[in-house]
Amino acid sequence: MNIRASSEIARHVRDRVATLGYKTTDDKSRPDHLHTLKDRLRNGPGDIRILAKNRFEIALSATQFNQTVRREFFDGIVRVKGLEKAVRTLSEGKAAAAWVLTTCYYTSFFAAIEILRCNGSFVSYFHEDAANQIKQRSSTATGHDIESGTYVGSAEPDSTTGIEHWNVLCRWAFLDSLSNPNRPVIVKNLPESNLEIHWDVFAGELGDYLLAVFAV
Repeated sequence: MNIRASSEIARHVRDRVATLGYKTTDDKSRPDHLHTLKDRLRNGPGDIRILAKNRFEIALSATQFNQTVRREFFDGIVRVKGLEKAVRTLSEGKAAAAWVLTTCYYTSFFAAIEILRCNGSFVSYFHEDAANQIKQRSSTATGHDIESGTYVGSAEPDSTTGIEHWNVLCRWAFLDSLSNPNRPVIVKNLPESNLEIHWDVFAGELGDYLLAVFAV
């Protein structure tokens, strides 16, 4: 993997996980090995709900998720770089073609795992004891089994916004619309609509700035 490709993947990772609440930091320390995804699932913290046979979900706080993603990507990059180095060493040492091809296969396999992570997919294998721990930790008694095997999961942000007042969402929608180059669509007031919002309530502390935007 060349430097440019590594940089592009790193940028793509940051952009993708940023939509899930991940934030970059200047912390260069090695991620804690206790923050892996498997450890979260087996030992917590995090609330696990079994949805159906071999299907479950875990709820993590933003901090817990950030720690987990950091650890997973750290391990993955170290593994792929180690295998890439092994391929070069074997090739330069004129090793048997079978060894080179086998190492190339595993390098590609684990690189594909990291590419899946970039797109929000996580692939993990759980042995029987790990599957049993996940089932025991579940907060729901559905009667469904969690069996050993390979699981593919995805990370999604909480659907609740935590915003108490809808005027704040209206303000956010307006600010987001400013980046849209198209002209606003004129919508006639519907006779059955009884929703009104005062300018001071809509604009809040941004009132002067929003007026300046309209003036422009």
